[in-house]
Amino acid sequence: MKLQALFHHVKSASRELPCGFKYEVIRIDIKTLTEVAFINSPDWATSNEPIVGDSAVVSIKNGTHHVKLNNMRKTNAQIYHHKWLFVGDSNEGFNVADSKKRSLTWLKAKGTEKNSSLIGNSNYWDSWLHQKGLQPRIPLSKCVFVVQ
Repeated sequence: MKLQALFHHVKSASRELPCGFKYEVIRIDIKTLTEVAFINSPDWATSNEPIVGDSAVVSIKNGTHHVKLNNMRKTNAQIYHHKWLFVGDSNEGFNVADSKKRSLTWLKAKGTEKNSSLIGNSNYWDSWLHQKGLQPRIPLSKCVFVVQ
């Protein structure tokens, strides 16, 4: 499929989004072009492995668009890994090299552990990073502390 046609498909689907719906990730079924998901990630700008937030899934069937809204998990949210795969190499404000280095670091620490079905869950991931002595998912330099 030509890139221009794919952009047109996404733009068409985006017109069906609820007013004000914010998203950072777009997932496309490129084999059938029957679904485009627009996914919010509330900590995208600050987290090494950002949360999978609310989504709006636009299904296209017989030329008609249907929108389904999905809420993010309220506890133990799902997370994305390898953030560098989601952006272009020249993405301004994001260091692709640092993100690749992070992926290599945790993959090396993971070794042959059989935890692939668990690492997509924030509670497990945060605990595992701590156990391995690796930098937290949300670096302390990006946290906001409130003193009362």
